Amino acid sequence: MLSDRDDRRGRRPQPAAFAAARQARTLGEAREQALAAERVLLTERGRLAGEVHDALGHTVNVMVLQAGVARRVFEDNPGFARQALADIETAGRDALGELDRLLRILHPWETDAGGSPDLGDLAALAERIRATGREVDLAVEPVALSPTGSRTSYRIVQEALTNAVRHTCSGRIRVRVTPAGDLARIEVFNEGVGFAAPVAGRGLVGMRERARLEGGSLDAGPVDGGFRVLATLPARPDTVS
Repeated sequence: MLSDRDDRRGRRPQPAAFAAARQARTLGEAREQALAAERVLLTERGRLAGEVHDALGHTVNVMVLQAGVARRVFEDNPGFARQALADIETAGRDALGELDRLLRILHPWETDAGGSPDLGDLAALAERIRATGREVDLAVEPVALSPTGSRTSYRIVQEALTNAVRHTCSGRIRVRVTPAGDLARIEVFNEGVGFAAPVAGRGLVGMRERARLEGGSLDAGPVDGGFRVLATLPARPDTVS
């Protein structure tokens, strides 16, 4: 009969069992790390896709509109057509600048992409839209937003303006950035009638996601007199954009 000591020894895991358990834990940890890395990669891909859509998509759309204007008035108003071509050249240079910024993001040795537009660049953005023949009424009041909040506000206005000129060909577009208590209010209103409820495409989803990441919200849809995009972002009392 085995003694208690021998019995306890018999129940002890053998070295092979220890090794198998250790290997299983290692494989499990490796799988978790791989899944975490994949999630990070997918998140980064989504962020870059949003940047490409917001930056280059807007600029190329404006260039197409300006080229169409130049073609239609080339015979009757060559001066206006020449100005439209000059605006296309400027927009193309802006697109190259945005592309360069995005490429720097992709380089792992670059730690600062820099050059991201913010609320201070809305006037230039409005001018590009006016160059397509649309009236843009822009008013920006000082608002307390973080640097990322200011960039988010710019991208929301940019996407809303792009959608306005893509889906309608007339009517004033009103852009307002105003403080509202402990919030910053960003509104783009496209005047007109007969607007349908928006389809949740990449642009609208991207705007809502940008607002959400800043702790804010965004609504878009037809209202009396036109179509409105309205975002609210939390203010940062220690900063003013």
